[in-house]
Amino acid sequence: MAPGTLVRRVDGTHRILAPGQLRADDRIIPGEQVHCRATTHDSGLYSFELTDEPTGTTVFRRGDPADDERAASEALAALYQSFQPTGMPDADR
Repeated sequence: MAPGTLVRRVDGTHRILAPGQLRADDRIIPGEQVHCRATTHDSGLYSFELTDEPTGTTVFRRGDPADDERAASEALAALYQSFQPTGMPDADR
């Protein structure tokens, strides 16, 4: 399965779309892996600093985490409902 892009449609709904399904008025919800330098502390916690240099370590950066969570929840539900099983009889019969 090709990776999808999380978008907000002009009607306010959220979907995960393949590149060929994107519309000009879709707003892409940002999210990307970015390079960082990570430091582990004695407490077991860690901190990181973003960098443009390849480091072998990345973190996922997104805009508004709460907005992203709401969008992803709605979009994943729609994606799962779109799956069509093959080789199985229809449940309506």
